[in-house]
Amino acid sequence: MIMRFNHCETEVGVPPLNITLNGCDKYPCVFRRNSNITGEMDFMYDKDLRVLIPEVTANLLVLSFDLDINQDDGCDTLSMNRCPIKANTRARYQFSMYVKSWIPLVSANIWFKFKDEKGNITICVEVPVEIVDNTVG
Repeated sequence: MIMRFNHCETEVGVPPLNITLNGCDKYPCVFRRNSNITGEMDFMYDKDLRVLIPEVTANLLVLSFDLDINQDDGCDTLSMNRCPIKANTRARYQFSMYVKSWIPLVSANIWFKFKDEKGNITICVEVPVEIVDNTVG
């Protein structure tokens, strides 16, 4: 299901056109420990993008930590378009990430980000999630 979302709190980069998280039809999305989260994000950027470095960060009040996105190069899983992506053209990124057992059981805002080859954030979206134990129904 395509979800409404918030631009990252710092308003760095541009928001995607849409984001889909499989198994999530309302906020907060429930992420279960020891499970894989899949989804896709459609986006456009106003400059050419040669590199897409994906990052997913959970932000709590005073703590942030990265979640394992299972890839270093977002160009590898583009299902619409491919790198280099020309300015103002639509692209679709498919992702898979694993929620490890040590992730705290909390409610948090997750930032899905792309960085360019210089480390600048190009695309950023904030999604509220709740991390639960895998045994919770």
